[in-house]
Amino acid sequence: MLLYVSSTPVLMDEETLVDILETSRRNNARRDITGMLLYVEGNFMQVIEGPKNAILTLKETIANDPRHSGLIEILSTPVGERIFGNWSMGFRRAGWTDLDVNGMTRFLERPEPVADNDPSALRILKEFACSMR
Repeated sequence: MLLYVSSTPVLMDEETLVDILETSRRNNARRDITGMLLYVEGNFMQVIEGPKNAILTLKETIANDPRHSGLIEILSTPVGERIFGNWSMGFRRAGWTDLDVNGMTRFLERPEPVADNDPSALRILKEFACSMR
């Protein structure tokens, strides 16, 4: 599993986000990748699950995508069972007020790498996933 944050050079409109989501879902299904993508006012937080080589290839693709800048890896760890296994890519567009998840408000403003046992960023995505069902 890979959990990262990145920023966009310009704010993305709905059409651009839908295009990213549709392309991601199509590609991820072929690569056995699942996950969750959160977009908040020019910032992405994403968890990617799947085979290690597929994750590493996707990470490189994202890092070289001009729509992303400043990719910061928050968590990279093997997992026994997928958290987002039913989704080729869950998605949520949110505002800062939506991020008040267990005291994690504004996490995306100043993300910092965390230890493997600190589930803060992953908890945010899990909360959003649960609220979407």
